[in-house]
Amino acid sequence: MRLLKLLLLISGVTLLSWQLILGTSASAQAQAAAPDKIVDFEFQPPRFDVAAGATVVWTNLGPTPHTVASSDMSWSSDILMVNDTYSFQFTTPGTYEIFCTLHPAMLGSVTVK
Repeated sequence: MRLLKLLLLISGVTLLSWQLILGTSASAQAQAAAPDKIVDFEFQPPRFDVAAGATVVWTNLGPTPHTVASSDMSWSSDILMVNDTYSFQFTTPGTYEIFCTLHPAMLGSVTVK
């Protein structure tokens, strides 16, 4: 009886360990960050690909204030001053057109795979 309890305890701990390992791995992938820069009056790179679940982090590296927004305005950053950042997690595959609301000629896109 003791041996059976010990085996059940060991298998329970092993199962829990695997769940924690697999859960952490999926969580880390979902939180992967893809950097993009705003320099002068352009996104650098202006077009790039990310995996579904990735978070894109835009950093304004120039002296001019900017924003980053989706073309359908479903999300938008506040005004980003020098070294400010904005993050958005892309969960659904597709191509997302982006622009700066302060400078509408600043265009880019993020393709989520």
